[in-house]
Amino acid sequence: MELIDEVQPFEGARGLIEELKAGGHTVVLASSAKPEEVEHYLDLLDARDLADGWTDSGDVEETKPAPDLVRSALEKAGGGDAVMVGDTPWDVKAAEEAGVRTVAVLQADSRRRSCAMRAPSRCSRTWSSCAPGWPRRRSGSPDS
Repeated sequence: MELIDEVQPFEGARGLIEELKAGGHTVVLASSAKPEEVEHYLDLLDARDLADGWTDSGDVEETKPAPDLVRSALEKAGGGDAVMVGDTPWDVKAAEEAGVRTVAVLQADSRRRSCAMRAPSRCSRTWSSCAPGWPRRRSGSPDS
C-alpha cells in the first residue's frame, strides 16, 4: 500500500464503464488487488455507484492468471455471455480459462507484445476505444 497514492486511473477507463452502462451492459470489475486496495481504486475511478459490482483477491482462492476472479465476476453479473476487458496477459489468460472472450487494452509497449501473444478476441490501444461498435444490450438478452 506504500505506493497506492501514486496510482492514477487509465485515461478513458471511467468513460468505458459509462458507455457500457449506457448500452445496457452489466459491469463487474475484477481485480487481483486486496479488498482495501480495491476500495481505494473504486473511489479513485469514482465507479462505486456506476459499477454493478466488483470482486477482489479476498473473494477467491487464486487470483489472475487463474480464472477464479473472472468466474466470481460472472457470478456477480448473473451469468450469461460476457467480455473481459483487461490490460495484462494475465487478464487474457484468466478470461480464456474461464471461457470468456477478451478485449486487450495495449497501452504500454511492453504489454502490447506479451498481451497480444495470448491471442485476445480483440485488441485496442486505449480504454476509450474499447466499446465503440459493441452492440447495445436488448432487454432480456445476455450481455455481449
